Amino acid sequence: DHNSEFEERLTSPAPKARAGVDVAKIIFRAIPEKVIEDLIKRGDIFFLAGAFSVEDQLLKAYIERIDGAVDSVIGLPKELTKRLIKQVEARTR
Repeated sequence: DHNSEFEERLTSPAPKARAGVDVAKIIFRAIPEKVIEDLIKRGDIFFLAGAFSVEDQLLKAYIERIDGAVDSVIGLPKELTKRLIKQVEARTR
């Protein structure tokens, strides 16, 4: 029965679970007040994780460097995700 199968999955231990952390650091040059004011007026920073996007045309010029993976800053660290999936696959064999 579908419900009992679902309940079994909810109560079973999760041997396939894996977790990881990826860290990326963004180093900015000094950002002029005018740029900050424009970002605030535009308003989209209030709806972004970390209040900015590395792809934002106003901010791009002020990013000195990114230490770590850009995809980690954007949202999903691809290499970490691939590694965790491989670990889960190896454990289920």
